[in-house]
Amino acid sequence: MCIAFLAWNAPGRYALVIANNRDEFYARPTSQCHWWPEHPNVLGGYDMQEGRPKHGTWMGITRQGRVGVLTNVRGLHDDESPRGRGELVRDFLVHPHVTPWDYCERVAKHDRDYGGFNLLLFDLAKRTEPAAYLTNRGTSSGTVLGVPAGIHGLSNAALNIPWFKVERGKSRMAQMDLNLPEEELTPLLFDLLSDTQKAPASELPQTGLGDAIEHHLSSTMVDIDPSLGLPHLGSGYGTRAQTVILVDKQGHAVVLERARNADGSWSDQKFEFDLDTTDTATDASQQSSQQQPSQEHESQQHA
Repeated sequence: MCIAFLAWNAPGRYALVIANNRDEFYARPTSQCHWWPEHPNVLGGYDMQEGRPKHGTWMGITRQGRVGVLTNVRGLHDDESPRGRGELVRDFLVHPHVTPWDYCERVAKHDRDYGGFNLLLFDLAKRTEPAAYLTNRGTSSGTVLGVPAGIHGLSNAALNIPWFKVERGKSRMAQMDLNLPEEELTPLLFDLLSDTQKAPASELPQTGLGDAIEHHLSSTMVDIDPSLGLPHLGSGYGTRAQTVILVDKQGHAVVLERARNADGSWSDQKFEFDLDTTDTATDASQQSSQQQPSQEHESQQHA
């Protein structure tokens, strides 16, 4: 269960700002953010749970400026669905010649093969192309929608649903100066992602999990200790990774990840590169498996 706040084509220096929390069981095997050896133009973490799609991911970006964000739609019994949702972002990232809109239309034809999901897709190399949103739950199920310029919040229901943490996070992002340079803006975004304020009882969502669980999931940052003995989440569950993506209008990208380690400590990574927006950019899946990402314009920092 993830949450993302984003500023898309808003006034200022950035074409796209994303602040994302990935919430998951603490014991679930996960790869931290890195350039994928088999698809060297793709940057992101991915799920390593046995039996799930290889390289299934909740969010990623490519050197060509393709960005995908996935959240689940909260509800019971979705794990019974035959296909893993993580392949939705993965397949968009590794196939660069399909527009966000066309890709979502293809997915919509078989969207009931998956548990409840929200899918947000961007192509920053072609900002005249509409960003696309698709969900397979609720009143807009199966309908591809455009994403207007501005600030948006995506949790575990429809885009911009007025849940407490969605409204709170959007309000905080709206108060930020999105013209700030990366080194000044990113601390504000990580502070937003670390917000532990929970919703009042009267504002808890009713998704079928019960008020005790809804209470602990109602903050932007989640930390549920196994000692609480909550059904469905008893093995320990919470925010596993916090990621900030900044892409300015000149095509310079900065990706920062703060990931929770097995011992409960946190480690930071930073990736920085210029988008390759040339028409000759090729699908990473067609490149030699021996090819490594270019080091030009790229830096990584580890805490």
